[in-house]
Amino acid sequence: MSVNGIQDGPVTVTEPHKGGGAHEMTARGSSLSLPRFMRLKFTPESLEKVYQTYFLRQRQETLLVLIVFAALFNSYVIIMCSVVYSQDKLNTLAVAAGGLASDILLYIMSRFRFLPEAVSRSLVPYVLWLLITVHVLCYFSLNFAGFYEAGDTVGWQTFFIFSFFLTLPLPLAPIALLSALSCCAHTLLLGFTVAQRHQDKLQLTVLIRQLVANLMLYFAAVLVGVMSYFMADRKYRTAFLEAKQSLEVSLTLKEQGQQQEELLLSILPKHIADEMLQGMKKEANQKSDAQQFNTMYMYRHENVSILFADIVGFTQLSSAVTPKELVKLLNELFARFDKLAAQHHQLRIKILGDCYYCICGLPDYREDHAACSIMMGLSMVEAISLGSGEPDCPAGTFAAGYTMDAWERWRVVCLAALSVEDIEDIYLFGTMITGLLLIGLGFALVYREIRKTVTAVQNLTRLPVMIEAVGRAVSTETGTINRSMDNIMEKLTALQRQMDRFGDQNGLRK
Repeated sequence: MSVNGIQDGPVTVTEPHKGGGAHEMTARGSSLSLPRFMRLKFTPESLEKVYQTYFLRQRQETLLVLIVFAALFNSYVIIMCSVVYSQDKLNTLAVAAGGLASDILLYIMSRFRFLPEAVSRSLVPYVLWLLITVHVLCYFSLNFAGFYEAGDTVGWQTFFIFSFFLTLPLPLAPIALLSALSCCAHTLLLGFTVAQRHQDKLQLTVLIRQLVANLMLYFAAVLVGVMSYFMADRKYRTAFLEAKQSLEVSLTLKEQGQQQEELLLSILPKHIADEMLQGMKKEANQKSDAQQFNTMYMYRHENVSILFADIVGFTQLSSAVTPKELVKLLNELFARFDKLAAQHHQLRIKILGDCYYCICGLPDYREDHAACSIMMGLSMVEAISLGSGEPDCPAGTFAAGYTMDAWERWRVVCLAALSVEDIEDIYLFGTMITGLLLIGLGFALVYREIRKTVTAVQNLTRLPVMIEAVGRAVSTETGTINRSMDNIMEKLTALQRQMDRFGDQNGLRK
C-alpha cells in the first residue's frame, strides 16, 4: 500500500486487493494564492466531510493536552503566590485556585466521556478557550507583580495562542478568530490599564511601540500556528487515506470470506462446512509441516432417510430452451425445494444438474425422519406441478410405505427412491404395507422374510422383511402416483378393518 502524497491534483493510491489497480482522489485548494502544501481539500464533498469528522475526532484527544496546559498555568500562579505571599495576593490566589478546580473538572468530564459527544465536540473547545483567556486576563489585571508594564503576561498569551492551533479540535477559521479575539482583548486591556496607572509618567510613543511589539509576537505565534496546523492537516490526510484503504481491504476480505462461506454452504451441509472451516483455521494457525494426508470429514449415520429427486425429461428440456432460461428455471425450482426442505426438516446434501438430494435425521435425529421425507417428496411433486401449470407434469418418482400406529392413525415409515439414474434394483428394509405401495406403483417385488415369529396381531403391519424392488415404475406422472396412492389407501383401510375385527375377536384391540 502506497500513498503518493496530497497535492494540488490527483492523488493516486494503489490498491493491491483489486488487482494492483489505482484509486484516484483529488485534493484541490480553496484558494490558489496559498502555497501548494496549504491547498488541501478532497474533491468529493462527501469524502471531505468524512475526513473533517475524522480530523476533529483525532484532535479531540489533543484537547486534553490544552486542559493540562491551563491547569499548569494556574498551578504556577498558585505556587508563586504561595512563595511570596502577601495580603494583596489573596485575590490572585483565589482566582487561580478556582481556575485550577475548573480545569480539573473539565479534564475529568472530557477524559471519561461524562458529557454527550455532541456537547464535547461543539461546546467544550469554546469553553476551554474562554477559561484560558479569563485566566490570563485575571492574572494580569490582579497585578501579581505589584506594578504594571506594557509587556505583562505577553509570554503566556503568545504560548496559549500557539497552543490553540495545535490542540483545539476546530477548523482553522474558528481557531484564527478566537486567537484574534484573545489578542485584541489582551492588547486593549493592557494598553488601557498601563495608560490609567502611569498618566503622569507615560510616554505615548513608548507605550505604542510596546503594544506594537506585542502584536508582532502575537502575529508570529499565529503564523507559526497556522503552518503547524497545515502540516498536521497534511499528516492527518495521509493517515486518513491509508486508514480508508486499509478499511476497504478489510471489508473486501470480509466480503470475500462471506462469499466463500456461502459457496461452501451451498455445496455442503452447515455442520460439515462449519467443521471444515474450523479445521482449516486450526491448520492455518498451526505452523507445522504439511501433513501427508488430508483430514477426512466422514462419519457413519444410521436411522436416516435419504430422498433422491430427478427431473424426467430434463435432457429434452435443456435442448429446447436457452441456457439462461434453463438456469433460471432450475434456480427457481431448487429455491422452492429448499423452502420445502426447511418445512419438512430436510438437510440438502447435494445439487447435481437436475438431481436434488436431501436427508432427514441429520444433524439432529428425528424419529419421524421417514415421514418427513415422504411428505417432502410429495411436496416436491406438487411444487413441480404448480410451477409448470400442468396437472400431470413429469417428475421424479417417489414411493413410501404406510403403517398403523396404535390402531388409530397412519404414519409414513419408509422412503424408496424409485427413479434415480442407473439404478434398476432397490433393496430396503420395510413393512408389508410398504410392499403393497410399491406393487401399486408398478414394481415387481420379492419378499424375503427375516423374522418368522409374530407375537401379537398389532405387530402384523410392522413385520420386518427385505423388499427387493425390481425394475422401474410403470409411469412417472404425478397423476398416476396420486391414483396409486389412493388405491393403496383403500387397501390399507380394508386391511385395518380386518385387523380390527381380528383384534376384537381375540381381545387384542386396545
